[in-house]
Amino acid sequence: MSANHIPVQFSDRKRRAVDRLTRRLVTCCGVAILLLMLLLFCWLIGVVLPLFNAPGLQVAASQQLWDRAPALAIGNQGKVGWRISERGAARFIPLDG
Repeated sequence: MSANHIPVQFSDRKRRAVDRLTRRLVTCCGVAILLLMLLLFCWLIGVVLPLFNAPGLQVAASQQLWDRAPALAIGNQGKVGWRISERGAARFIPLDG
């Protein structure tokens, strides 16, 4: 077993001061981490809580259509078109050529 020698020039008063400083620093950092975790938890609750509310929809304004002609549209990729009749029936039209 090796002997662990403490340097003579390092006094007990200095050691106590360093010990106190280290203990306070570690305590402050631990409390800061706990407060940060509490803050993150509160933020997470604030972000997630609205997901559990019932969705709602309100009519801002209504607009009348001037033309009674059927609606025509083309898909995003230009491969399919569709026509919506006055009765609301949809007819898909392939645009392959």
